[in-house]
Amino acid sequence: MLKIGWASADVSTSEPVGIMGQAYERISKGSMDPPPVTALYLEDGGDCVLFLSGDFTSIQSSLLLEIKAAVEKKLPEFD
Repeated sequence: MLKIGWASADVSTSEPVGIMGQAYERISKGSMDPPPVTALYLEDGGDCVLFLSGDFTSIQSSLLLEIKAAVEKKLPEFD
């Protein structure tokens, strides 16, 4: 049996953040379109896969380690 899980969340912040892509520092004044993070989990009783999607220019390695730790805590058998 194929099991499917799907979720999406708004990860925007109310705090000002630096905007990448220019030769000078720019600080945001808000977000017109909140950036979502979407997750898709598929399991067939033996194998499983997790896809994460986010609209970002980069992801810091510390955030990636936090995500891996959270997944490992919820799904210890997930490689």
